[in-house]
Amino acid sequence: MSVAIYLLLDASDYPMLFKGNHTGFASPADDFAENNLDLNQHLIEHPVATFFMKLESDHEIILVIDKSKQPKKNDTVVALIEGELKIATLTKKLPSSAEIWGVVTWIIEKTAH
Repeated sequence: MSVAIYLLLDASDYPMLFKGNHTGFASPADDFAENNLDLNQHLIEHPVATFFMKLESDHEIILVIDKSKQPKKNDTVVALIEGELKIATLTKKLPSSAEIWGVVTWIIEKTAH
């Protein structure tokens, strides 16, 4: 598997179509609600420690990885195993030589072709 690692450089706002489901009377404040979505704000908790990894596969998959998070059971992690970065779930027994590089916090997959 071949991977490329990217660091996020700047923020961008994208138009957001839906803000969620409303029930009952709509709030007059909705007219002034923010209609943009900052992906950095939603996907990135620790900007200095966050990286993107693009997987080379039939599907375009980008992992958002936070190096500052403490890995827990069932987390998906990027681990350095025998000199290669590998994706693993912490339910599996990793080799004792494995070094956890970061915790995968989001998976972004292209669905349109």
